[in-house]
This record gives sequence, structure tokens and C-alpha cells, in this order.
Amino acid sequence: MKTEPGAVRSMQTSGFGISGSMLKWMAVLIMAIDHAGAGLLEAYVMNAWGSSPLGSAFLEKWDELLMVDQVIRTIGRPAFPIFCFLLVQGFVHTRNVKKYAVRLGIFALASEIPFDLALRVTPFYWKHQNVFFTLLIGLLAVWFMKSFNNRLWARVSGLLAGAALAELLGTDYGAFGIALIVLLYLLQDKKAWQCILGAICCAWETTAPLAFILIWFYNGKRGRQPRWFFYWFYPVHLLLYALVGMYVLPAVLL
Repeated sequence: MKTEPGAVRSMQTSGFGISGSMLKWMAVLIMAIDHAGAGLLEAYVMNAWGSSPLGSAFLEKWDELLMVDQVIRTIGRPAFPIFCFLLVQGFVHTRNVKKYAVRLGIFALASEIPFDLALRVTPFYWKHQNVFFTLLIGLLAVWFMKSFNNRLWARVSGLLAGAALAELLGTDYGAFGIALIVLLYLLQDKKAWQCILGAICCAWETTAPLAFILIWFYNGKRGRQPRWFFYWFYPVHLLLYALVGMYVLPAVLL
């Protein structure tokens, strides 16, 4: 396969900065904080969906809990842009895009019940799918574009088809998530524009643009990474949050 000039430049590395591994650890930590708000606090303590085993026991503290929740969710906003950036880096560097897509698909399916339990207090919630589906669709969109040498019609078709599929399935971040992945892919060899336009696109989520400060310092190095940890962390931490919400919090707080 002929290597694109942009892909070559994106692989250039420097000794100074943040490795891909370090970026992943940061994103995972930020995501875990965010899901503590969306899951434990909103879904279970605040009973946002009306099906928490805690019921409305903390209804009188709603305003105070809401303030805490807003702080937690604000801290968590930079996680998704970082994961989108890392997905693009993974796509550019992988030797086998098909295997990469299969891995994302497997973990999208494996994460769905933990995702629904943690964030919706039910094992099956068909209107909202986990972020692995978003990343998978984004990967397929940029793969389609590259397969046709990034011609204009391929870029437009990949973006529109990916965005439509994400909205149809109700994936986390929906069409916006696909658009961000496509943007980061198309600007992969223009780091300054990648960070500037990426930050502007994410500006509707208060602190999300801060992700691009970290991305700016990415040094192009993969870093040492546990092979499967970052894949498994997502469903496992969601399942743990769900178990804590269903069994630990009622025993402690009621």
C-alpha cells in the first residue's frame, strides 16, 4: 500500500513531550471521573432516570448534588477528544486496520450492558450506545476515505454516512463524535490547525478544548502500553460502578 505524505509526517517523533501511553492514562483517569458523575452520582444517588435502588432518598439535596455533579462532569469533558485523537493515531500507525476495527467492535458489544447498567440503571437501553461504537464508526469512516485516496467525494460520503449511522444508533457523542474524528484525521499532518480547529469544535463543552493542550505536547511516540488494559478498562470500570450503585450505595446510604 502506498504511504501518504501526511501519514509519514504524523509518525515523526521527538524526545520531548507526552507519549501516546501517557495520553491514554490521562484520558482513562479523566473518563473514570466523568463516569463517576454520570453513573454513581446522576444515575444512582440523584436517581436521574427514576430506577435507582436508592429511590428519591436524596431528593432534598438535589441542588447540592447537582453542583458537585457539574464539577465532576466538567473535569471529565477532555477525555473524548483525546480518545478521538488516539484513534486517528492508531489508524495511521496500525499495520492491520481490519483487526483494529474488529477489536473495537468486540469491545463495543462487550461494553454495552455495563454501559447501560452504570449510566441508565438497566441492562438494556436501546436509545444510547457506548463510545466504542462511536470510535468504530469513526474508524470505518476514515478507512473509507483513505481507501479512495481521500478524494473529495470520499471525504464527504465517509463523513455523512458515519454521522448518519452514529445518530441512527444513538452512539455516545453521535454525529459530533464522527465529525471530530474525521477532522483530526484530515488535519493529521497539520498539528497547529488540528489543535486549533479541534478545540473550536469542542468549545460547546466548557473544558473539552483543554484536551488539545495535552495533544499539542504529544511527541509521536507510542510509549509502553499494557496490551489489553485500555480496552478492558472501559467495560470493567462501568460494571464496577454499576455494582457499587446497585449494592454498595444502598447498603451504606439507606
